[in-house]
Amino acid sequence: MWLPARLHREGLLESGADGSGLPWPGQRPLPSGTRTLELQNQCPFRAYAELRLGSTELDVPQPGVAADQRGRLLHAALQRLWQRLGDSQTLRALPESGLEALISQSVADAADVTLGGSPGGARQPDLFGDLQRSPAFARECRRAARLIRALCELERERAPFAVQGTELDLTLTLTGARLRVRIDRLDVLESGGRAILDYKSGRRVTADWYGERPSHPQLLAYLAAVGADVVAMATVNITAREVRFDGIASTPALLPKVKGVEAPAAADRTAAWQLQQREWLARVERLAADFLAGRAAVDPKPGACDFCHVASVCRIGDRGAAADPEAVVVWAETGDE
Repeated sequence: MWLPARLHREGLLESGADGSGLPWPGQRPLPSGTRTLELQNQCPFRAYAELRLGSTELDVPQPGVAADQRGRLLHAALQRLWQRLGDSQTLRALPESGLEALISQSVADAADVTLGGSPGGARQPDLFGDLQRSPAFARECRRAARLIRALCELERERAPFAVQGTELDLTLTLTGARLRVRIDRLDVLESGGRAILDYKSGRRVTADWYGERPSHPQLLAYLAAVGADVVAMATVNITAREVRFDGIASTPALLPKVKGVEAPAAADRTAAWQLQQREWLARVERLAADFLAGRAAVDPKPGACDFCHVASVCRIGDRGAAADPEAVVVWAETGDE
């Protein structure tokens, strides 16, 4: 016991917080498109650790089809479906058998692309061989077809619209920073204006459109890239649990169960929407500026640490334990000498 007692010295340890890293070179595009803004919004340190220091999550074996492959299959199938449909009028006019056949063909073409081939053509050889054409992947294709069928029923209830584009690639400049954006779908509404849709095949995040750190900064970046005539934007959650639109619009009823923007009593909703657009643009510009400046403070949003793989690097758990005297007492009683 004498050795740790001899080595221990009170007041000789200092602690400091360094929340700044190296600035991002202004002439280079942001490294991961709108994901840069998402990570900076979740936690500045995570954005720096993952995109600047290369602290990426290790792959782990998963049963069945991996989540990223599931998402690619669903996105590709929906892209091909709407390239063939074009608008809501064609969707409503299709008989049930015709819609089922169109969905099946779209999923089949998407499966070929997802597995590395071309629609309707032979798949390219790869290291996995016949493992990719497994019963698990065939089951995933049937699942995708069921989910897309449920989404089509929801789309049939919408006010008339036409699909202007799918998987649109645009370049956006924010405070001197260039980033590439890819919009899953852009609709032109018959009532006027356009709607931005972003497909989500994973866990749904409760939307927060008015906070300082909004839940979907990528949609705000899409809004800045498309223009001022956007009147609605939403994530389209497509999972076995639910198929739903979750977003915000200038007025109610533009998208299924999507509410209009909050406005003071007796205020003009159009003016409220325009004001909110300016606030959203200011928020994404701030995120881009922070990343450019190398801001890397450990400052997570509530709940952001639950699914973060860099917690062992930022050691936020240690900071929480040091601030909790009960935690120190528990360690003193149960730890080794």
